[in-house]
Amino acid sequence: MLAKNVATDRRSPSARNLVALVLAALAAALLVAVALSPTRSAQGVALSCAPRVIVVDLSSSDRSPKVSHLAQDVIEAAAQSAVVCADSLSAYGVSGGGAVTTILTSDDIASFIPIGPNAQVREVRFTSEDRTALDNLITKRLSTAYSGTDPKVTSVAAMYDIAAQQSSADSQVVFITTGVNEDETVNLNQPLGTGEGAALARRVEIPRLMASSITEVGVAQVDSTTPPPSTQWPQEVLGFNAALCRAAGVKTCRMFDLASPSRVLNP
Repeated sequence: MLAKNVATDRRSPSARNLVALVLAALAAALLVAVALSPTRSAQGVALSCAPRVIVVDLSSSDRSPKVSHLAQDVIEAAAQSAVVCADSLSAYGVSGGGAVTTILTSDDIASFIPIGPNAQVREVRFTSEDRTALDNLITKRLSTAYSGTDPKVTSVAAMYDIAAQQSSADSQVVFITTGVNEDETVNLNQPLGTGEGAALARRVEIPRLMASSITEVGVAQVDSTTPPPSTQWPQEVLGFNAALCRAAGVKTCRMFDLASPSRVLNP
């Protein structure tokens, strides 16, 4: 008869408990790593999982076509990330004195989320056909939003208002805008001297945001055929928007003229 080899754990109960705790901690760390690992869009853009609110200044398309193209790219990348991560995402267009157009909602995102226990599985199950359908939806919604734009009036404060309504403490807020406020309160569409941008920001009332960060992209962009009103103008527009971001009370403020979707969406 063959003898059976039986391994006996001769460790004390306390030692066995310690080993069990270590293994449990390692398993928990692995789960956290999976949850926080980046996802990739169809363009190969690596994005961290996070709830996001995107607000597009629709009148910026009249000032710089590059900004409207960037809006498309950023929203598409954020939407694909939201689907894979099963995160919330909403996107809105603001035009004129504050008219709001809904571009994308979390309900739209939910309709594309494939069944899966984590982001890695959902990314595999998020087919190229689904990605194309989502991108087409965004293209259609953005086109509709831009068609109703009044480029003669731009309110940066209106962008903060919708972001304050839709964001939460862990939200990443993204503003896609040239940042050129032009309404009855402040007109930045004119030559600006040193320090004038930050000074004009004190005239604008904005709400405080419950968000983890604000990223603005497209700031001070102008059409290549139209030079800035003054050499100092781009820096003053940046100063105006930076002052408003600080007034919103968020922990992180970032400003870009132009940037890739991965830089915009990964604070």
